[in-house]
Amino acid sequence: MALFWPTVTFATLIVFMGAYLFVDGVFSVVGALGARKYNENWWVFLLSGICGIALGILTFTIPWRWVPRSFTSWLSGPFL
Repeated sequence: MALFWPTVTFATLIVFMGAYLFVDGVFSVVGALGARKYNENWWVFLLSGICGIALGILTFTIPWRWVPRSFTSWLSGPFL
């Protein structure tokens, strides 16, 4: 599939990356809130989790924005 539809394959990988960012962000936020009593730098983990959640949501809402046109035309050019 990757050889015949590189754009779709790349978009699928981006959606999987968005899912990973979102889930990792949720776990980071939960871990940061649980580590408030034991770690004085818990806010760094909280900020990282919030950024991960935001990037995951952005990746889900507009996945085609993250696929540069030059990359897709470069990939699909030899197959046309």
